[in-house]
Order: sequence, then structure tokens, then C-alpha cells
Amino acid sequence: MDEQNDRPAGDPVRKRRLSDAIREVKNAVADRSDILGDLREARQARIDLLVQELQPLIDDIPAEDDLFDLAVSSGVEPRFWIDAVAHVHIGRDGRSYCFVRDLRRGREVVAEATDVREMAEYVTFYIAERMVERERLQMEGISSIRPMSPNLPRTPERSDDRDKEREVAVSSEPASGSSPPAPADEAVEPEPEKKASRSIWITILLALIVILLGMAVGFVAIALFVAPDLLRNLLSSISA
Repeated sequence: MDEQNDRPAGDPVRKRRLSDAIREVKNAVADRSDILGDLREARQARIDLLVQELQPLIDDIPAEDDLFDLAVSSGVEPRFWIDAVAHVHIGRDGRSYCFVRDLRRGREVVAEATDVREMAEYVTFYIAERMVERERLQMEGISSIRPMSPNLPRTPERSDDRDKEREVAVSSEPASGSSPPAPADEAVEPEPEKKASRSIWITILLALIVILLGMAVGFVAIALFVAPDLLRNLLSSISA
């Protein structure tokens, strides 16, 4: 018997078509897209409220200042970028503001608030801290550089240094009644160098004596082995 005849007449599997399934999937995707779109619009609206609250601060910052971005990024999740590492976005609940910084060690949460004015205060103080920090670094860089212009007035510290150098130079000059220093050629040889040269000459003399004694002993030994009679006669003649 055919398998289709075994199914009941009211079976939904037999009547369902592929076109109907595709239509249902499209409807589900459209509903989901509407929900995501509504969420994005709500997040964008909250970010726009924060930008409006910070508009006086944005107007006070010069346009040529490249330290701050102060712009809203367009994407799935709207973000208000303050600088290269800090931004404000909407939390997962869709109502709270989240102020974060992306650092090398990871993301750092600076502040969280549901009130737009409170978050605007956090952003304002952050921008003020960055500007003060930049000004401090600039002042430290200027103070570390010494001016090289000769027309600048001498500071007390420099004049004291010059006076000290002049006193040292005057004290190092020889007195009028003292004898001038001896020339370099007539300089007296230091005592350690004398002792070193003397020990060298003594060593050479001892080496010569040892060589001569060795030669004499060698000559006697050769004479004893080669011509003992001649050596005996030589010694007897010397003793006589």
C-alpha cells in the first residue's frame, strides 16, 4: 500500500508547502529586524541626548585640537568617542550610559550612569583632566630645555658658578716669589720607577752569572768524559 495513503487526511505535513515555510521565515526575520532597529534607534537617541548636553563643552574646545574626537560613530552600536581610547555607549539594559577606556591591559570602565547629566559631568571632568595633563607635560618639556641665547641675563646660579671657577683659577696660579716649575726634561724620576729599573738590571746580571756558571760546569763535564787525562794534567800543572 502506498505510504501516502497511510497518513490521515488532515496531516499538516502533506499540505505544507516550501513557499509557506519561506514566507514564515521571512516574517520572523522581519520582526527580529524591527526589534533590532528599534533598539538601535533608542540607543542612538540616548547618545544624541548626551551630545546635546555636552554641546557647550564641545563648542569651547578649539576645532584644531587633535587630542579629542568628540564624534558619534555610525554602526550597529552607536558610540560617542571622546578621544582615541575613551568612548560612551549604551549598556546592555538599553538605558544606562557606560563610559569606558580601551587600554593595553583591557577595557576599563570609568563610570556608569542612567542620568544623561551625570554622565555629561563624568565626560567633562575627563576632558579637563586630559587638558591639564597635556599642559603639564608641555611645561615640563619647556623647563627641561636650557636657553642658548647669549643675550639672556645671567642667573644668580650661573654667576656663582663663574665666580667659583675664577677663584679656582686664581688659587691655581703660582705666587710671584715662588720658583717656576722645572721643565719636563729635568723632571725627577719617581722613586717607584727607580726601584723598577734597578730590579731589572739586577735580574739581568744574575741571569748572566747563571749562564756563565752553566757554561763552566758544562765545559768541565765535557772534559771529564772526552779527555780526562788532559784535564788531570791541567789541574796538576795549576797546582804545581
